[in-house]
Amino acid sequence: MPPSRLSLRRIRNRQARSSQPEATDAQIARIDALTATGRTNWFALLAYLAFVIVTTLGVEDVDFFVDSRQTQLPIVGVSIPTFSFFIFAPVLGAALYVYLHLHIRKVTEALGKPPLGPPPLLDGTPIETHIKPWLLNDFVLRQRRDGAVSARPLDTLSWLTTWALVWFAGPFVLGLMWWRGWPAHNLLMSAINALCLMVAIYASALSWTKMRSDAGRRMTPGVIFTSAVCGLLCLPVAWLTAANSKGIAEWVIAYDKSADGSTRTWAERQEAWVRNKSDDPERTIYDKIRIWSWDNGTELLQLDSPDLSEAPLSVLPPEHADLNTARHRYRVQWCQRYGLTPEVCGGNPVNSDDTTNALWQARQTWCAETGLTDCGTYFAALEDDFTKREWPAYRSSVVAYIGKPNLSGKDLRAAILNNADLSGVDFGGANLKLADLKGGNLERANLSEANMDGAELDFAKLTGANLGKAKMKEANLSHASMEGANFSGADMEKAVITLANLEGADLSWAYLEKVNFSEANLEEAKFEPAYLAEASFEGARMERASFRGAYLEGADLGFSHMEGANFSGAKMKGAYLDWAHMEMANFSGADLERATLDHAKMEGAVLNLSALIGTEDEPLILEYTDLRAVINTGGALRFVDLRPAIFDADTDFRNSFGDATATLPDNVERPCQWASERLSHAEFYARWKGWLEAAPSRPVTEEGNEKWDIIAPDEWKEVVAAPPPTGCSWHE
Repeated sequence: MPPSRLSLRRIRNRQARSSQPEATDAQIARIDALTATGRTNWFALLAYLAFVIVTTLGVEDVDFFVDSRQTQLPIVGVSIPTFSFFIFAPVLGAALYVYLHLHIRKVTEALGKPPLGPPPLLDGTPIETHIKPWLLNDFVLRQRRDGAVSARPLDTLSWLTTWALVWFAGPFVLGLMWWRGWPAHNLLMSAINALCLMVAIYASALSWTKMRSDAGRRMTPGVIFTSAVCGLLCLPVAWLTAANSKGIAEWVIAYDKSADGSTRTWAERQEAWVRNKSDDPERTIYDKIRIWSWDNGTELLQLDSPDLSEAPLSVLPPEHADLNTARHRYRVQWCQRYGLTPEVCGGNPVNSDDTTNALWQARQTWCAETGLTDCGTYFAALEDDFTKREWPAYRSSVVAYIGKPNLSGKDLRAAILNNADLSGVDFGGANLKLADLKGGNLERANLSEANMDGAELDFAKLTGANLGKAKMKEANLSHASMEGANFSGADMEKAVITLANLEGADLSWAYLEKVNFSEANLEEAKFEPAYLAEASFEGARMERASFRGAYLEGADLGFSHMEGANFSGAKMKGAYLDWAHMEMANFSGADLERATLDHAKMEGAVLNLSALIGTEDEPLILEYTDLRAVINTGGALRFVDLRPAIFDADTDFRNSFGDATATLPDNVERPCQWASERLSHAEFYARWKGWLEAAPSRPVTEEGNEKWDIIAPDEWKEVVAAPPPTGCSWHE
């Protein structure tokens, strides 16, 4: 007789009740197996993260830039390159973190609410008492909220600890590594770290939402979306940390406006103004375009400035650390080599205290004893040899001998290097934009083609340093020591160089528009030909400096000392020279149109082929200008009043040229070649060229034609020469 429906139902219930313990036992066995493996993986990850944190905290900023500096790995005691550590450590950390969460997803499934996981009670006790203990197991069971775990003290602390160690620790350590690598300004390293952090954040978010879903909690899709957005933001931020050094996303585009609106390179601009081919007043103006910048908030975001101020990058021996002491020691040896006593040789170098009667008398006595007749010339040549050849060569050999890192091409934007010893360090082509080098010792360092825009170099020591073709816009070099430094071809627009020492420095072909040289020492410096439009030299010392062919339009040279300076061929339109000391200076071929010379001291200066020209509205009036012994051969004068100037018997304007707009003192005879009437522009330049062609030395033929191309304005270079009046000839 077949069984009834009631009997079948009872049979099935008995079978289900009999199989439930078997299913629960299998679930518990699976949970225990997953727990054993999961704990092992978890502890391995925590150990690795702790290892990474300890190692990262021991890294210094200098380790990113000096190849000889390596990162010491704790426990294993092995040193590896810092760059390699910051490349491979986050990759391995992200891999271990993702692997752990791939395992955790199985654990949360096994511990989820029925039917995924076991029932909350087994044999009348919570299921937690039947499985292997693990913080994660308790955390997941507590999320079920069905009595699967008993309430105990410190449950909240346990919950926070588990969340921090499982879901937060990985992204935190990877984020720490990424942040710590920002000062390196390395896009590859920053991008790899950011990508690892992005993967960790995404894995953590997915693991968290799946755990809550398995525990029967409400899904929170916003967590995944927010995590994905945060992760994706890591890559652009990584680019900004490597590509931008001061604030967020600031780019500066500098270009030069030519007449046709096209962009010209620096070399093209140089060629244009050196050859005097452009009269465009805007030809040298830089327009800065900031695509996006937060000017008031950038200081809050300067997290990527490497601090190398305390790093021993270049250490001179104690006996050579102080420049003055080392120079004095070498000078004593140098004097002995020439058989000179300290009383005869003088100090380090000969200073105002040494140039006394005692020193002069000692040298005269020594010369008499040795039979040397031309004593002054001998010691002058000796001093020149010491200053320009022997001491620089010796010092260079000392600096070259010491060990120092190679930082050429490194990205050191906004780096902190104040008071650092960087003697002889190679920064060639490095990016030092906005770097802080205040008080740093950069003696004989190589900074050629480096980007130092906005850098702080006040009180720095740059003696003998090479800064050829460096970019130094708006850099601060006030009070810096730069004797003998090379700035040839450097772009130093609007730099501040007040009270600095550039004695003997080479600034040939440098771009120095609106640079402030006030009260600087520029003795024997070379500016040939440099671009110095609207530069300020007020109160500067420029004895024997060379400005041959330089562009000084609108420059302020008032109250400066330029005795013996060379301004031949210089473009000095509108220059301010009031109260300047220019005794024995050479202005041959200089363009002094609209220049002011009131109270200037020009005794013995040379004005040959110069253009001293004012305008009808603003004629040049040389108030108390000292022109004693000044020679002007072939120069042109127009709209100039020389009556208030100081002449003497040696002042010679006999071979100059002018018209009725130029006036001489009453006691000075007007030369015959000077026109008695006011000439037009065309007539003036034709007569001037004709007078030059009439010179016995023919200064305007063959080579002279090139001189006329230099001294004449563009529109009058091809003017046809008009001969001087009959019987009017040059004076010998």
